[in-house]
Amino acid sequence: MRYLANKPTPYKLDANMGALTKPDGSVPTQTKIDELDKKIDEYQQKNTLVKQQVFSTIMDRLLLRVQNLGAASLIWAEIC
Repeated sequence: MRYLANKPTPYKLDANMGALTKPDGSVPTQTKIDELDKKIDEYQQKNTLVKQQVFSTIMDRLLLRVQNLGAASLIWAEIC
């Protein structure tokens, strides 16, 4: 299993059009939206799994210091 260090960026909602837009301003297809949703879900699952593993192996004092950091990569950077 490979950990994804870069979180997928969700599409933005264009208030004028009422539709999702890509960073380049184009409108994504439903297939692209579904693919991005799948990538975001995969990232969140892997991020949570890594955080759980790190939290189970560190001392409570260190856990209290890093538990509020969002991404596992930030937690790892703080520990090291």
